[in-house]
Amino acid sequence: MGLSIPARSTLQSWTKDLKMFTGVNPRLLSCIKEILSKLETMDLDCLITWDEMSIKEFIEFNKHYDMFEGLVDFGSHGRTLESANEVLVFMIRGINSSWRFPISYYFSKNATSSEMLEIIVTENIAAVQEIGLRVRLAVCDMSFTNQGLYRAFSISKSNPGKLFNNQLIYFIHDTPHLIKLVRNNLMKHNFLVKVKKKSKGRVVWQEQRVRWSHLSSFYSKDKRVTSRMAPRLTDSHIYLKDYSKMKVKLATQLFSHSVYAGIMTMCRKKILKEEFKMTADFVKRIDEVFDFLNMSSLYNDKWGRCAAYFYSNLFKLDEYMQFFESISIPTMHKEADFLKGLQLNLSGIKALAMDLKKEGY
Repeated sequence: MGLSIPARSTLQSWTKDLKMFTGVNPRLLSCIKEILSKLETMDLDCLITWDEMSIKEFIEFNKHYDMFEGLVDFGSHGRTLESANEVLVFMIRGINSSWRFPISYYFSKNATSSEMLEIIVTENIAAVQEIGLRVRLAVCDMSFTNQGLYRAFSISKSNPGKLFNNQLIYFIHDTPHLIKLVRNNLMKHNFLVKVKKKSKGRVVWQEQRVRWSHLSSFYSKDKRVTSRMAPRLTDSHIYLKDYSKMKVKLATQLFSHSVYAGIMTMCRKKILKEEFKMTADFVKRIDEVFDFLNMSSLYNDKWGRCAAYFYSNLFKLDEYMQFFESISIPTMHKEADFLKGLQLNLSGIKALAMDLKKEGY
């Protein structure tokens, strides 16, 4: 492309004075503070997010820092002689601006415990607040340690926020991760949905089923025709291999408006049975929730992705909440994680939106 970019040695010489160690790095935060010092007050509102991933175990001696690297290391909270196989990274990003910065990292043996997470999350939030940023939202996936952390913080759909240094921070889960959980659970279990129906002039409740077999049946019929109703669907969406279950795209394309419209069309043409309509309605609602909780543009053809109408559509979050509360899974002995996560996200986002609206957003 004709671009002149610095060599690796040049980049290393530029950054050699900025020593990076595990834990919160005051010098790094000082640099971030200087970069953001010219921003408007609303641009200082941010979210904090963290995630953990597996790494290859490898221990080596760093002669420049006179220390071994690759060990379990929680910064100021201690090191051990065990080799690390997980890395935990924290990042902040603007709510009203596009800036983003990684702020700290930690090495652990297997997943970081909920007890240690509580200490680290509190430490990182305090460090970000000290440089003048306002943390409004905290986001993570639904790993068992993160769920333990939320229990320790008393986070729930009825209480999605917690005060840190007199600043209220709302806690939610990563929405794309939740959509994958919905798909993975539907592959294993049928969902029961309580639906209001009118019978002989009175309202009665009926239970209708959402089935994975409905989606696979729709796909098997749709792929045989030339003019397909859901052309993006492939075998990879229905017959998932282990690595495919990690791809968000395969879940969001399955829970899409085209799949909903396709099932409804086949029902009207009597190609599919009437019972498929409940699965179609479920697909439609998951698609709308994903759009609403994952919007990134001011204007869009789909109302759920259009931030310009965000506040006028907030009432729909209550409708989605009622829908998810009506779902049960008889083959599971406890409430499904994805149901708790979706309800927490709807509650947290609505509460944050109401706060921001009062502040003039």
